[in-house]
Amino acid sequence: MDKIRQTLGSSGESTDDSNDSFFPSLSWSTRIQGFVICFILGFVLSIIGGACIALPKGLILFAFFYTLGNVTSMASTMFLMGPFRQIRTMFAKTRIIATLAVFLFMILTLMAGLWWRKVGLAIIFCILQFLAFTCTMFLMGPFRQIRTMFAKTRIIATLAVFLFMILTLMAGLWWRKVGLAIIFCILQFLAFTWY
Repeated sequence: MDKIRQTLGSSGESTDDSNDSFFPSLSWSTRIQGFVICFILGFVLSIIGGACIALPKGLILFAFFYTLGNVTSMASTMFLMGPFRQIRTMFAKTRIIATLAVFLFMILTLMAGLWWRKVGLAIIFCILQFLAFTCTMFLMGPFRQIRTMFAKTRIIATLAVFLFMILTLMAGLWWRKVGLAIIFCILQFLAFTWY
């Protein structure tokens, strides 16, 4: 718990950042619970999107739920560091390009799925959305995310994430196996957390 506080720059005492938190009156353990619930909700929404891809007209649902899942997962850290501090962190000099790419690909994923109805384009934007989202999470300095993702200790996890992402899309779009798409989506999440 202390390592999480140190990473986020919170000491548990009342500081200037305490007013920056999402709900200033919440205890640290309640904030952790809010973070976990919101992050899991985002994951579940992404799984629902993966499961919907096999349905007729499922691309619309997939684009919507996958993007909503990413937004919910991204918003989960507001419980830990507050919305203003999260926005400052997201738009820091070292993360601004990756953050703008996430929002751009979220919008393009929704447009490709909801308005243009282009399956291939929606899938490409979804993959790019995932990659940009991954970069914002692991970005510590300029261009460091690529070195970090493909470091010797993380290469297997990185390749597993990409493999399960492709298998999720194949199971939903081409094989029309909802159960298999859900399993691959869960495996993708587990590989993602393995970082």
